[in-house]
Amino acid sequence: MKIIVTCVAIFQTMQKKDFQEFDINLYQLKNKQYKYDYRLEESFFQLIENSLVFKGMLEVTVEIDKNEYGLVINYSINGNVELVCDRSLETFEHPINIKEQVIYKYGEENEELSESLFVIKRDTQKLNLAHSMYELVAVVIPYKKLHPKYGTQDDDEQNDGELVYKSDDDEVDEPSEEQNIDPRWAELLKLRKN
Repeated sequence: MKIIVTCVAIFQTMQKKDFQEFDINLYQLKNKQYKYDYRLEESFFQLIENSLVFKGMLEVTVEIDKNEYGLVINYSINGNVELVCDRSLETFEHPINIKEQVIYKYGEENEELSESLFVIKRDTQKLNLAHSMYELVAVVIPYKKLHPKYGTQDDDEQNDGELVYKSDDDEVDEPSEEQNIDPRWAELLKLRKN
Protein backbone atom coordinates (compact mmCIF):
# COMPACT_ATOMS: atom_id res chain seq x y z
CA MET A 1 0.00 0.00 0.00
CA LYS A 2 2.97 2.31 0.65
CA ILE A 3 4.01 2.09 -3.00
CA ILE A 4 0.60 3.30 -4.13
CA VAL A 5 0.69 6.31 -1.80
CA THR A 6 4.21 7.15 -2.97
CA CYS A 7 3.22 6.87 -6.63
CA VAL A 8 0.20 9.12 -6.09
CA ALA A 9 2.37 11.73 -4.38
CA ILE A 10 4.90 11.61 -7.22
CA PHE A 11 2.27 12.11 -9.90
CA GLN A 12 0.52 14.91 -8.02
CA THR A 13 3.72 16.95 -8.06
CA MET A 14 4.28 16.48 -11.79
CA GLN A 15 3.08 18.67 -14.60
CA LYS A 16 -0.15 17.34 -16.06
CA LYS A 17 0.90 18.52 -19.51
CA ASP A 18 3.78 16.00 -19.45
CA PHE A 19 1.29 13.13 -19.44
CA GLN A 20 -1.46 14.55 -21.68
CA GLU A 21 -1.05 11.75 -24.20
CA PHE A 22 -2.32 9.34 -21.52
CA ASP A 23 -5.57 11.30 -20.96
CA ILE A 24 -8.82 9.52 -21.77
CA ASN A 25 -11.67 11.93 -22.39
CA LEU A 26 -14.56 10.13 -20.70
CA TYR A 27 -17.28 12.41 -22.09
CA GLN A 28 -16.43 11.35 -25.62
CA LEU A 29 -16.69 7.64 -24.83
CA LYS A 30 -19.92 5.80 -25.49
CA ASN A 31 -20.93 2.64 -23.65
CA LYS A 32 -18.77 0.20 -25.59
CA GLN A 33 -15.22 -1.16 -25.76
CA TYR A 34 -12.14 0.84 -26.78
CA LYS A 35 -8.50 -0.08 -27.33
CA TYR A 36 -5.45 2.17 -26.95
CA ASP A 37 -1.78 1.42 -27.55
CA TYR A 38 1.08 3.23 -25.82
CA ARG A 39 4.85 2.94 -25.65
CA LEU A 40 6.69 3.68 -22.40
CA GLU A 41 10.30 4.66 -23.08
CA GLU A 42 13.14 6.40 -21.29
CA SER A 43 11.46 9.81 -21.72
CA PHE A 44 8.40 8.60 -19.76
CA PHE A 45 10.45 7.32 -16.81
CA GLN A 46 12.63 10.46 -16.73
CA LEU A 47 9.56 12.58 -16.04
CA ILE A 48 8.88 10.64 -12.84
CA GLU A 49 10.73 11.89 -9.79
CA ASN A 50 12.48 9.08 -7.83
CA SER A 51 11.43 6.51 -10.40
CA LEU A 52 12.42 2.89 -9.81
CA VAL A 53 13.05 2.60 -13.55
CA PHE A 54 15.25 4.89 -15.64
CA LYS A 55 15.24 3.14 -18.99
CA GLY A 56 12.94 0.72 -20.66
CA MET A 57 10.90 -0.16 -23.69
CA LEU A 58 7.40 -1.27 -22.82
CA GLU A 59 4.45 -1.83 -25.12
CA VAL A 60 1.15 -1.11 -23.37
CA THR A 61 -2.27 -2.16 -24.63
CA VAL A 62 -5.24 -0.68 -22.78
CA GLU A 63 -8.72 -2.07 -23.34
CA ILE A 64 -11.51 -0.01 -21.85
CA ASP A 65 -15.04 -1.32 -21.45
CA LYS A 66 -17.30 1.61 -20.57
CA ASN A 67 -20.82 1.01 -19.27
CA GLU A 68 -23.43 2.92 -17.28
CA TYR A 69 -21.83 1.85 -13.97
CA GLY A 70 -18.23 2.80 -14.73
CA LEU A 71 -15.15 1.55 -16.54
CA VAL A 72 -13.30 -1.75 -16.63
CA ILE A 73 -9.73 -1.23 -17.84
CA ASN A 74 -7.52 -4.16 -18.81
CA TYR A 75 -3.79 -3.43 -19.02
CA SER A 76 -1.32 -5.57 -20.92
CA ILE A 77 2.27 -4.38 -20.47
CA ASN A 78 5.16 -6.21 -22.14
CA GLY A 79 8.81 -5.42 -22.71
CA ASN A 80 12.01 -4.86 -20.78
CA VAL A 81 13.29 -2.33 -18.28
CA GLU A 82 16.90 -1.64 -17.42
CA LEU A 83 17.80 -2.19 -13.78
CA VAL A 84 21.03 -1.90 -11.79
CA CYS A 85 22.23 -5.03 -10.01
CA ASP A 86 22.41 -4.57 -6.22
CA ARG A 87 25.44 -6.86 -6.03
CA SER A 88 27.66 -5.82 -8.95
CA LEU A 89 26.16 -2.45 -10.02
CA GLU A 90 25.96 -3.77 -13.59
CA THR A 91 22.92 -2.84 -15.66
CA PHE A 92 20.74 -5.62 -17.02
CA GLU A 93 17.47 -6.09 -18.87
CA HIS A 94 14.56 -7.26 -16.72
CA PRO A 95 11.51 -8.64 -18.57
CA ILE A 96 8.08 -7.23 -17.76
CA ASN A 97 4.88 -9.11 -18.55
CA ILE A 98 1.80 -7.69 -16.81
CA LYS A 99 -1.88 -8.38 -17.27
CA GLU A 100 -4.03 -6.46 -14.79
CA GLN A 101 -7.57 -5.21 -14.51
CA VAL A 102 -8.55 -1.94 -12.83
CA ILE A 103 -12.18 -1.03 -12.21
CA TYR A 104 -13.56 2.50 -11.88
CA LYS A 105 -17.10 2.72 -10.50
CA TYR A 106 -19.19 5.89 -10.49
CA GLY A 107 -19.94 7.34 -7.07
CA GLU A 108 -20.26 10.48 -4.98
CA GLU A 109 -16.56 11.03 -4.14
CA ASN A 110 -13.23 10.07 -5.68
CA GLU A 111 -11.90 7.25 -3.56
CA GLU A 112 -9.51 4.31 -3.75
CA LEU A 113 -11.18 1.19 -2.35
CA SER A 114 -8.33 -1.22 -3.18
CA GLU A 115 -5.35 -1.50 -5.49
CA SER A 116 -7.60 -2.32 -8.42
CA LEU A 117 -10.94 -0.71 -7.48
CA PHE A 118 -11.58 3.03 -7.56
CA VAL A 119 -14.65 5.23 -7.23
CA ILE A 120 -14.82 8.32 -9.45
CA LYS A 121 -17.43 11.03 -9.71
CA ARG A 122 -19.87 10.65 -12.57
CA ASP A 123 -18.92 14.13 -13.84
CA THR A 124 -15.21 13.23 -14.18
CA GLN A 125 -14.18 14.53 -17.59
CA LYS A 126 -10.71 12.99 -17.99
CA LEU A 127 -8.89 9.99 -16.66
CA ASN A 128 -5.10 9.94 -16.95
CA LEU A 129 -3.66 6.42 -17.26
CA ALA A 130 0.02 7.33 -16.73
CA HIS A 131 -0.20 6.87 -12.96
CA SER A 132 -1.74 3.40 -13.26
CA MET A 133 0.79 2.30 -15.88
CA TYR A 134 3.77 3.40 -13.80
CA GLU A 135 2.30 1.85 -10.64
CA LEU A 136 1.76 -1.52 -12.34
CA VAL A 137 5.38 -1.54 -13.55
CA ALA A 138 6.79 -0.35 -10.21
CA VAL A 139 5.04 -3.09 -8.26
CA VAL A 140 6.65 -5.89 -10.30
CA ILE A 141 10.20 -4.53 -10.00
CA PRO A 142 11.98 -6.99 -7.69
CA TYR A 143 12.98 -5.70 -4.27
CA LYS A 144 16.35 -7.42 -4.63
CA LYS A 145 17.66 -6.64 -8.10
CA LEU A 146 20.17 -9.30 -9.18
CA HIS A 147 21.83 -9.61 -12.56
CA PRO A 148 20.71 -12.88 -14.25
CA LYS A 149 24.22 -14.31 -13.86
CA TYR A 150 23.67 -14.21 -10.08
CA GLY A 151 20.08 -15.45 -10.30
CA THR A 152 20.92 -19.09 -9.63
CA GLN A 153 23.01 -18.35 -6.55
CA ASP A 154 21.42 -18.19 -3.14
CA ASP A 155 22.86 -16.02 -0.41
CA ASP A 156 23.59 -19.25 1.49
CA GLU A 157 25.87 -20.38 -1.34
CA GLN A 158 28.03 -17.30 -0.91
CA ASN A 159 29.56 -18.78 2.26
CA ASP A 160 31.47 -21.39 0.21
CA GLY A 161 31.11 -24.02 2.93
CA GLU A 162 32.49 -21.80 5.69
CA LEU A 163 31.15 -22.66 9.14
CA VAL A 164 29.24 -19.64 10.38
CA TYR A 165 27.79 -20.94 13.65
CA LYS A 166 28.06 -24.05 15.75
CA SER A 167 26.10 -24.54 18.93
CA ASP A 168 27.51 -26.05 22.14
CA ASP A 169 25.01 -28.88 21.80
CA ASP A 170 26.77 -30.26 18.75
CA GLU A 171 28.62 -33.45 19.55
CA VAL A 172 32.36 -33.55 19.20
CA ASP A 173 33.51 -36.33 16.98
CA GLU A 174 35.69 -38.58 19.09
CA PRO A 175 38.62 -40.01 17.22
CA SER A 176 38.90 -43.74 17.31
CA GLU A 177 41.94 -45.38 18.78
CA GLU A 178 42.78 -46.71 15.37
CA GLN A 179 43.44 -43.23 14.02
CA ASN A 180 46.85 -41.70 14.45
CA ILE A 181 46.30 -38.45 16.30
CA ASP A 182 48.87 -35.89 17.13
CA PRO A 183 49.20 -35.97 20.94
CA ARG A 184 48.72 -32.20 21.08
CA TRP A 185 45.27 -32.56 19.50
CA ALA A 186 44.37 -35.33 21.89
CA GLU A 187 45.10 -33.07 24.84
CA LEU A 188 42.98 -30.28 23.31
CA LEU A 189 40.07 -32.66 22.83
CA LYS A 190 40.24 -33.58 26.52
CA LEU A 191 39.97 -29.88 27.44
CA ARG A 192 36.95 -29.44 25.24
CA LYS A 193 35.07 -32.22 27.07
CA ASN A 194 35.24 -30.20 30.31
